[in-house]
Amino acid sequence: MRQETGVVVLGIRWMAHAHNGLRDVAREKGVPCVLHPGGLSASSVAYQILQQAGRQLAASQARAPGPQAEQARAGKRWSPPAASC
Repeated sequence: MRQETGVVVLGIRWMAHAHNGLRDVAREKGVPCVLHPGGLSASSVAYQILQQAGRQLAASQARAPGPQAEQARAGKRWSPPAASC
């Protein structure tokens, strides 16, 4: 697993029982692991990530350095900078 991995999503519909090893590695690294039971549409995956790991991801974002963390600590939602052309 890469150091910059933010969340592990396991599509359990298509996996055998081998996901236990991957889940254990994610836990050792402190990376949230989401067991996704459904299809792979962006909204379905996002929903499962927020339901299963949203609090853990928000807490880790608040501890991280940078503008996203500063806004999270202040209770504000982070938005990317406006694109300049």
